[in-house]
Amino acid sequence: MTPIPEAGLEHALRRVRAAQAVLVIVEAAPATLAIGRSNCLSAAEEARAARFIRESDRRLSRAAHALKRHVLSQLLDCTAEALPLIPGIHGRPGLGAAALDYDFNISHSGGHVAFALVRGMRLGVDLETTSVQPADIMTTISVPDEAAKFPGIEGFRALWSLKEAVSKAIGTGLGEGFPGLRLTTQADQVENQGTRYRCNGWHCRQWGLDGPGLEDGIGLRDNIGSLALATSRSNMPIVLWLAGRWFSDPDPEVPVIPVVPIIAPSVGWS
Repeated sequence: MTPIPEAGLEHALRRVRAAQAVLVIVEAAPATLAIGRSNCLSAAEEARAARFIRESDRRLSRAAHALKRHVLSQLLDCTAEALPLIPGIHGRPGLGAAALDYDFNISHSGGHVAFALVRGMRLGVDLETTSVQPADIMTTISVPDEAAKFPGIEGFRALWSLKEAVSKAIGTGLGEGFPGLRLTTQADQVENQGTRYRCNGWHCRQWGLDGPGLEDGIGLRDNIGSLALATSRSNMPIVLWLAGRWFSDPDPEVPVIPVVPIIAPSVGWS
């Protein structure tokens, strides 16, 4: 399991500070649990984790919050315990007065966690790895004609993650009525930057994560699911760390390896 290189993370954070990129990190939970064992989580974060019934979900929640604190402490040059986190609308946390123009979001599913960070706009991120599609759920989350454009379990994961990312960006989470969120594809697709959609004024990107060759605890399993990002503005490049490697727009300050077919749109409009 390859930890996020500190030098690469700092280069990525420089781009975030300059409002030049969105940073998205997807990592297997064990890679972040060591950070969690430093007891950096707040009482509220521990209480949130404790509400999950399964121990595996409690560990995932702690890992996601540990990753959040690790990256934000690097951003603000403070200890993970000293982060100026404050509750916002609908209880969605944000940073204190010294960093009000940053926005971040976390997600966790299927043994993996996701974290997204940006400056100067609002965002939401969602990771969906379910292998079971509840019966008739597409009729409750989609508008007419959407279900046909997102077929099968891959389509369900893509549609759900896109709409949940939007609802998390809004701040209501699952309280936002999914049928009221209508997705339309964008004509300007950019290679390796996810499939682009618009949704009620939000700019969305979705990646199908298939990850061949990243098994055995060092990355994502085959057909893990869907990663979705929603932002309030468009045309912001994504700097993506995915389970052991960087995927981003070429930049001399950010270590980038040649893109291989592990980030590929799995679902598109027919």
